Amino acid sequence: MIRVKTTGVNPIDYFVVSRSREIKPQPHHIPGAEITGIVQKIGNHVKSLEEGDRVVVYSRTFDGSCDICLKGLYMICRNGGLIGAITNGGFVEYIAVR
Repeated sequence: MIRVKTTGVNPIDYFVVSRSREIKPQPHHIPGAEITGIVQKIGNHVKSLEEGDRVVVYSRTFDGSCDICLKGLYMICRNGGLIGAITNGGFVEYIAVR
């Protein structure tokens, strides 16, 4: 869980909010793909971070199990996308990320 400090405004946010591209978010969608903040709570599988660490969120989502991810190419995951486009984004006070 991250306490959001800043969220950048990116062209993807414009496309999501204006619905001018093929990205069609659900109503009440929260944009924001570029996120920085402070770690507030650590999940059970997290080994390299501690509460209070300052972080920049990797904005890609990925499943970790498709053939592309298994080759280590998470950035082009068959089932992935961008935080703030296919998931709610960083224009919030707190965000949970994988």
